Amino acid sequence: MRERPRDCLLDSPLKETGLRAFYTEVGGKAGPVGLADRYFGDGASLKGFLKFAEATGVKTALEVTACSCNKNPKWPYLLSVGGERWTSNSIDTDFSLEGFEAATASPTVALSTLLWRTADFANSRFLRATYQINRQHGAHFADSQWVCQMREAAWVPQSDGRFVVPAEARADLLPPGFPYDPGKRWLKAIGFGEAFAKRSDEARQKQSIAKQLGFEDGAALEDAQWFAGLDPAERLDFKQQVENRRIFSLPESEPGNPERRAERVLDAAAQAPDRATEERPRSVSVGLQAVKQEAEQYLRQQYTNLDGDMICQVCKGPLPFRLPDGRHYVEKVEFIADVVRRHHQNYLALCPNHAAMMQHAHGSKDLVKEMLMDCDGDTLDIILAGADESIYFTRTHLLDLKVALASEK
Repeated sequence: MRERPRDCLLDSPLKETGLRAFYTEVGGKAGPVGLADRYFGDGASLKGFLKFAEATGVKTALEVTACSCNKNPKWPYLLSVGGERWTSNSIDTDFSLEGFEAATASPTVALSTLLWRTADFANSRFLRATYQINRQHGAHFADSQWVCQMREAAWVPQSDGRFVVPAEARADLLPPGFPYDPGKRWLKAIGFGEAFAKRSDEARQKQSIAKQLGFEDGAALEDAQWFAGLDPAERLDFKQQVENRRIFSLPESEPGNPERRAERVLDAAAQAPDRATEERPRSVSVGLQAVKQEAEQYLRQQYTNLDGDMICQVCKGPLPFRLPDGRHYVEKVEFIADVVRRHHQNYLALCPNHAAMMQHAHGSKDLVKEMLMDCDGDTLDIILAGADESIYFTRTHLLDLKVALASEK
């Protein structure tokens, strides 16, 4: 197949230009095509042939082309320059790279290398759009369309495998083949590293402020701000918990004569009875396990939030650990004992600690049935282990439980 020179490009193995990385993504069959490899092996002088090919218009580099300003993002501002009559002093100059958006939709390191090399070579030639109707009103300037293209696309590779917009890029993460000179005007124009530098500056400022306020670092300052944002009662409760942990001492026990004690323990251990089992008849509550299984499904549905965390109805926070299958471990505790039938709605979802309190140190158990029927909020105040606590109910659970208890009348 024969093509016009301007519809062809030079690339490997004739000359390493990298153009295929761009036009493969952009044009497909409609884009320029590479010259046939046979030119490399026909015995002709490669140097002379390449010189001839470039002279006839075969593409050897990406072309940032001149265009009108009317598609520039700042066109309203450029147009507001003033003046009505187009004169010989009028200027309408902008620059863009045709096919840039299509090429950078799925960037590669080879493509990014080509874009970087093109910008590095051009440096400041295509950075500014200029619009002027006449000298009397002067000219308006804006970033060129090419600068906007380069600034807004995620085409800059990082050594961690990401492609980011220039503002998010870090020079120290550029892979080999991307020479970085902070003095280059094109890098400043596309805002290379600006977002990262801003975050770094903000972090340094936060660190400095934290030091001035007596905090070790910015994280400690954020913790203090979080604490200050708590309700006063929550802050007091939190402080008391921390203080209680600080003054709480662990029990200690150290034998006076370790060797003698070891002898006694050894003698006692030798006389310990063997483990044995025997079968004994026992009473089993009919249907209890089926009801508890139904209760567990019901409680998981009622007390699992949108983040997938299941809560304790007393703690009102996530249950303390998960089972190997990923579900939270939950204790299902029957709430009101004075009932004729077993209702799966009459169970609470509790952590092991509050489950034990509810079963062995429930100071309100004789009153909760009446209190529940009168409850019209989402919490029910109770006494557990001598302390004031409250049980959280979803509206659905509260309504279901009231109806189940009322059915026994």
